[in-house]
Amino acid sequence: MKKLSTLLLAVLFSGKLLLAQTVDDARKSLYYGRTTSAKQALEKLVAANSKNGEAIYWLGQTYLANDDIPGAKQVYQNALTAGVNDPLVWVGMGHVELLEGKKDAARQRFEAAITNSMSKKKESPTVLNAIGRANADGPANVGDPAYGVEKLKKGS
Repeated sequence: MKKLSTLLLAVLFSGKLLLAQTVDDARKSLYYGRTTSAKQALEKLVAANSKNGEAIYWLGQTYLANDDIPGAKQVYQNALTAGVNDPLVWVGMGHVELLEGKKDAARQRFEAAITNSMSKKKESPTVLNAIGRANADGPANVGDPAYGVEKLKKGS
């Protein structure tokens, strides 16, 4: 009887692990071009916790990976309207603004995200890397490569 109950618990536990998705899993899916599965996982994570700034950021990035700028903008605007005060969400919105040609507005968002992500007078590498990523995305006339490289150097 003990063996049966132990086996049943092990099967249930492993099933839960297989179903559980994390932001890292979704990010890996996005990296490997599986945008649909990444988007589905991130939508579930955001539905479970609407204040999860990292999940919101990566959900917006899945929209951008599919060249859906209005979709990404909607994700970030909804989060900001709902009071999600996360620097990654600000970076995501700045990324959208860069793609829309609003370089000054994007730079302001990036700088605000850096300021609000500082811990012990040290900038968050996650935020700096996201800013570098945003400035590297899109055509050559979008973004500020020098600014992006500067932030990436600080983030590493």
